[in-house]
Amino acid sequence: MSSSEISRPAEAPTQTPLVLAIQEAKWEPTGFNGVEAAVLWGDPESDTRGGELLKMDGGLASPPHKHNYDERVLVISGTFVLIQPAGNDQRLRAGSYYYLPANVMHASRCDLGPICLVYSEVIPLSK
Repeated sequence: MSSSEISRPAEAPTQTPLVLAIQEAKWEPTGFNGVEAAVLWGDPESDTRGGELLKMDGGLASPPHKHNYDERVLVISGTFVLIQPAGNDQRLRAGSYYYLPANVMHASRCDLGPICLVYSEVIPLSK
C-alpha cells in the first residue's frame, strides 16, 4: 500500500487499522513558504472534515490570515506561537492544544530552533 493510500483513507468505517510512520508521510507544499502538509484523513482543503500534519521551519512566520472553518491544533514538537491581533500571543510547546473558531484573524510562527510539527483538524461550518 502506498503512503498516499494510507494518508487518504476512505471515509467509510473499516476494520483494518491504518498506520502511518512519519517517514512515510507524503509532504506537500502549502501556500506558505517553509510550511508543508501531509494529509492523514479526509480532505482539509474541501468543504469536508479532515486532519493533517503540518511542519514549519524554525524561525518562520505566516502572514496574518483567517480560515472559513474551525480548526483544532495539537503541537507535537517545537514551540509554535499563535499570534493574535490584540497582542495576546500564545507560545505553545509540545502537547499544547488550541481551538480557533472560523474567521478569526491570526498568524503563526515557529520559534527559532527545531521545526514545529502540529496536527490540525479542520471542522467545516454547518450549512
